[in-house]
Amino acid sequence: MKTTTIIVASTLALCAYAPLTARAQTETDVSERSPEAAPAATTEAAPLPAIVPATPGAPVVDVIPAPLPEAKGPAVPTEPTGPSTAAAERRYTFWGAEPGRPADESSFALSPTVPIRFASYTWLDTGYMKQQNQQVGSYDKDVNYAQGRFVLGVSYRRDMGPLFAEARAQFVAFDNEFTKSQYEPHTQDAFVRVGGRLWDVQVGRFLAWEPYYRGNGIDRYTAEENGALGGPSMYRLDYALGYKDEAGQGAFHLYPVDWMAFELGAVYGQESSQNNLGVRPVLALRRFGFLLIGGWEYVKQRPQDSSNKVKQNENGFAGRLAYTFAGTTLGVNVSHVNVDAWQIDGEVNGTQTFDKTSMGGYVESEFHNNVVGAGYHYTTSDNKKGESNAHHQSFLSYGYRLPVPGLTISGILGFARAAIEDADAKSSWENDVTSFRVRVRYDMQ
Repeated sequence: MKTTTIIVASTLALCAYAPLTARAQTETDVSERSPEAAPAATTEAAPLPAIVPATPGAPVVDVIPAPLPEAKGPAVPTEPTGPSTAAAERRYTFWGAEPGRPADESSFALSPTVPIRFASYTWLDTGYMKQQNQQVGSYDKDVNYAQGRFVLGVSYRRDMGPLFAEARAQFVAFDNEFTKSQYEPHTQDAFVRVGGRLWDVQVGRFLAWEPYYRGNGIDRYTAEENGALGGPSMYRLDYALGYKDEAGQGAFHLYPVDWMAFELGAVYGQESSQNNLGVRPVLALRRFGFLLIGGWEYVKQRPQDSSNKVKQNENGFAGRLAYTFAGTTLGVNVSHVNVDAWQIDGEVNGTQTFDKTSMGGYVESEFHNNVVGAGYHYTTSDNKKGESNAHHQSFLSYGYRLPVPGLTISGILGFARAAIEDADAKSSWENDVTSFRVRVRYDMQ
């Protein structure tokens, strides 16, 4: 009840603040704050293409993440804009896509007859991984795999003086369409956003900002992300991150000054016959090549059936400090979460009640048409049963932008080791996985 009160009070406060902010931005003389007056964009190097695109993106252009880091410095508008859109683009130029997502999102095609933007990309992975499992009864595995994805995004944007409104949807086709053990259509982004240069409100399906960045070699739904068998997953402030199957999302964004941005995210709705309710504030500061971003989340899941006592609370934080100089970015991350879970009979679930900590770092360097990267992350998890599990995840990556515009090729070598305990069997063991994949990606230009 206390959490619900906090969320409702925060929402009412934001609703009251938004009109005042809109009035303030209307009175601002945009001509006195030209793009040249803003600090040069010093976004960190973008990750190589991820299976799920990076973020909802900026409010000016439709999105698909670029395969390699964006060029530093002010972006060049691709079409004539009035004062209102120029102001929004200025914010986009400084922050890149979003402060929590370093990937650039600028490739799109504009329909000549209606104000609809199209964005599309496709990628194909060809990979191999070798699993070495020491647990009694488990076997080593050699796995060949190939997978791919085609994404088509459509957005409509309308500018009304200092304000704008935007709707976006992204549709997905898989190279291997037999996904989640059934044939079905898929979407990624599907949201509506309204706001102005200083603020916006977003509702629907999207990814929130990510304080914990893994580096350009650990992409979504890959062997590098999964790591070694049985290892605790990396915590990235991701219980309310987004792209939920059923529950909806909301976010309020505030850009009070060029070097500061704030997101208040939330989840609300149902999932797996449980009600979800959560809040997720994130603050980002960027100045003189430094990026400091941190956030906190609290999510609770409650049963819809009064006879069911299964419930869970997640309370965690995450942060990142990164520095970019001469095309090279160094970054460190830290995160911690406490999860409390109860079984159907109301008793504490010892396995699912745990404390988890992740920490790690990465380096990315861009030169000419190349980008190289490396990273290491360490996750520990201690549950109520007394089991202590650990997970080491590391990678090396290399990407090259081919002479064909929009076409890139990258290679990622990964290694992970999980140290696992079983309190019931009074045993412990280690599992290893070594993986390598080549990704070919084409972005619509």
